Amino acid sequence: MSSYYYLISSLSMPVLGEKLPQTLESFMDSCSNWLPDSEYRELEKISLIPDYERLSKNKLVNQWKNWETCLRNRFAKIRSDNLQKNASTFLQEEKDVFSEIDKGVQEAYSAENPMLKEKALDKLRWKELDNMESGNKFNLAILCIYKLRLMLSEKWIARESEQGERNLEATLLKFYSPEKENEEDVNGQ
Repeated sequence: MSSYYYLISSLSMPVLGEKLPQTLESFMDSCSNWLPDSEYRELEKISLIPDYERLSKNKLVNQWKNWETCLRNRFAKIRSDNLQKNASTFLQEEKDVFSEIDKGVQEAYSAENPMLKEKALDKLRWKELDNMESGNKFNLAILCIYKLRLMLSEKWIARESEQGERNLEATLLKFYSPEKENEEDVNGQ
């Protein structure tokens, strides 16, 4: 308990879309110094993508996996319906019911572009992590939630819209450059 207390009380809470208080790597380094090996290995295995093959000893990890599975299944169903495809080949077995997901997924799917859809889904994930914090204080579950928050935050820090616009501009310039036209002429295309 004392190792949890010291480690958890030293953490600054990440905010989705803002600069991270620390990197995932530095967080895991800190945890390796304070946690028993078995708990550290459990923390290491946590991912934003559920591991359908493994049942964890950690109740929170299983709760996250069940919630995330439900979220992904709902999104797959809506997407499949809109594409007039059969979703059953994409769905995973659900071990719990999370009725609040349906409305959030419908709102996310109605967003005008894929990036906004994904951001809306990640806001749902963040809200669920808030819910999962309830009843947990200085334990491994809080560290698991913190790691998931860092992973969500790192994902969005890497997707800065200005950088996306620069990448698009560079791609368009490369694609429409005069050298490209000359290259096509040489190759007879």
